[in-house]
Amino acid sequence: MLGGLTWESTIEYYRILNEPTAEWAGGLHSEKMIMVSFDFDEVDRLMAAGKWEELGARVSVEAAVRKALE
Repeated sequence: MLGGLTWESTIEYYRILNEPTAEWAGGLHSEKMIMVSFDFDEVDRLMAAGKWEELGARVSVEAAVRKALE
């Protein structure tokens, strides 16, 4: 899973995935996943510099790496 671009949004994504799992599976079950979280300072610097393509490329690379691990 690619987390959000901030840790706060990553928490929300994690919760959205795990609450339903706990409900339907019961007990102490949670989702198995590999998660990537971005350092927002880097994201912010790229956005401020207008380097949207570079930011998109970084996100794409992380997504491809995680896909390869499946």
